[in-house]
Amino acid sequence: MNPDITTEDRFRRLFDRIEDAVVEFLVDDGVPVIADVNRTFTEVFGYEADEIEGRPLNDFIVPITERHEAEEFDQRATGGLSTVGFVRGLTVDGSRTFIYQGASTTGDHGFAFYTEVSDELRRKRHIDVLHRILRHNLRNEVNVVLGKAESIIAKTDEPELQRDAAVAKEAATKLARLSDEAKTVENVLGSPPELEAVDVVPIVDEVVADCKRQFDDPEIVVDLPSSLVVRADSRLEAVFESLLDNAVRYNSQPAHVRIDATPVDRSTIELAVADNGPGIPEAETEIITTAEPISQLKHGSGLGLWLVKWIVEMYDGELAIETPDSGGTVVRVRLTYHACEEAT
Repeated sequence: MNPDITTEDRFRRLFDRIEDAVVEFLVDDGVPVIADVNRTFTEVFGYEADEIEGRPLNDFIVPITERHEAEEFDQRATGGLSTVGFVRGLTVDGSRTFIYQGASTTGDHGFAFYTEVSDELRRKRHIDVLHRILRHNLRNEVNVVLGKAESIIAKTDEPELQRDAAVAKEAATKLARLSDEAKTVENVLGSPPELEAVDVVPIVDEVVADCKRQFDDPEIVVDLPSSLVVRADSRLEAVFESLLDNAVRYNSQPAHVRIDATPVDRSTIELAVADNGPGIPEAETEIITTAEPISQLKHGSGLGLWLVKWIVEMYDGELAIETPDSGGTVVRVRLTYHACEEAT
């Protein structure tokens, strides 16, 4: 350690190298007053330390809701309590949004850290609006195409025109389904999971019954124990809905589906859904089950398996997709076996 470098020098170097904007404050009559700011604060807010030293911190930082809530922030800071929240920072270039983290080191001294999130929040809002507009407009325009295609098929006896209209109808139907899948994905993945004990068996039984009603009674064999409890939440139903829908909807022959479970070890159970369909192209399974990037010329055909993947990952599980030489597809989902987990 260099004896010529004082503790104050070391603090100053650390203070100025922190990437977040930082304010050192002193409490004067219950009000945090700016004592110093680091280099990042000057770059982000546009004020030099000597310009704002001695001024109330609330002149520059205001909670994102209402200014009167600044008093609550002040009370927590002066009471030695940590404070975290979204605040509006009044920079020389205008208002910007930050995540605020602050606490006093003593009753009259402390630090506040500001992480800018304005651009990220704005980007998220823009994407949310874009998704809603695209979904709404896509669905409306697809309905127009479907209606016109059906009208042409009903009104013409020309074979070639009927074939063209049928192709347009099929394409529009796929787009409508994709739009519905996107809405389902948004609804299902809109909140983080709260994992609990979930019995797979009644969920599978209900999904199988719905699938048989929807698709004219396909052959579905369920080979599960009377109870099978895993770590999951209500979204597990969407996993089996998507897997059965894929197994039956895209099958060009009478569908035969089997659902079974195999213990992997004391903590893991593997659930498998096997069908006799045409199989999933290897390029598509690689994209879904690996980190391979999606390109313009190489992408999945729908969102059903993506939904399964994302939900399973939320459960800290694993997804595998196989296309046996004998044909068909086997989708394997590995989840934590809750009963075993509790036993350990």
